[in-house]
Amino acid sequence: MATRMEPWRYSTNILQMFKMAGRAQSCVQSKRYLLPSGPIALPLIILALAKGHRINTTFPLSSTGPAILQLVQISALTFANGGDNDIKYVFFEASTISGILHASMYLDAVILPYYTGFDALVKSTFSGECPSCVCRNEDLVVGGTLVSYTGWSLTTFLVVGTLCWRVVCRLYGRKLGSFILIRPLLERSSWILIIIDCVYLTTNSPPERLMLRVAAFGGILVLICLCVIRELCTCITQLHSVYKSRTADVCNRSKMEMTK
Repeated sequence: MATRMEPWRYSTNILQMFKMAGRAQSCVQSKRYLLPSGPIALPLIILALAKGHRINTTFPLSSTGPAILQLVQISALTFANGGDNDIKYVFFEASTISGILHASMYLDAVILPYYTGFDALVKSTFSGECPSCVCRNEDLVVGGTLVSYTGWSLTTFLVVGTLCWRVVCRLYGRKLGSFILIRPLLERSSWILIIIDCVYLTTNSPPERLMLRVAAFGGILVLICLCVIRELCTCITQLHSVYKSRTADVCNRSKMEMTK
């Protein structure tokens, strides 16, 4: 009887392994939904930025809003939206693209008045005619001239373009030919612009809430460093696997020549 039940035990173990793998995959998939660029956290971020003027007194979005947008952009570039089929993948990527554009637009509605007021305070002088009369040597523009960062910027459009090109590569794949090499170029350009914006905001933002700003953008820079290290490790692993495969091919060819 023990020998007859042996195949059934093997089949039961195999089924359990498949179930555990499916549960692990669904768990990872559900965790990806909680990412800043996922379908759960991103609408909450958009809602917070849309109500930024009301909650800015309790949660300073004028100082941390750019860091939040950069966190969403980094999450969208680092973690691809999961999807078993192309329709699901395109749907999630389209929602991420729309969310990034809306978040950047709402962020501008929060930070541009803040930067304009900061410019008015720094570059304006009292005229002396009355206690509240001020004079300026130049016109006051929207957003001011001291901080030139905006959410609706080249960085945002480049990140959106990268996500759109990922969708095109997913749908057409090898049909693109050499045009598929545009994807790593767009991704690296997006990372470079995000790093430039982060360093610029760290050094040129208004001095209000200095420690909070340093903590926010310092965390973004640490996260960028971790992503860069991850990409370097992936490249090294791929190069090592290519080297091993080529070495194995050379060894096999030399053995075949020796046998001949």
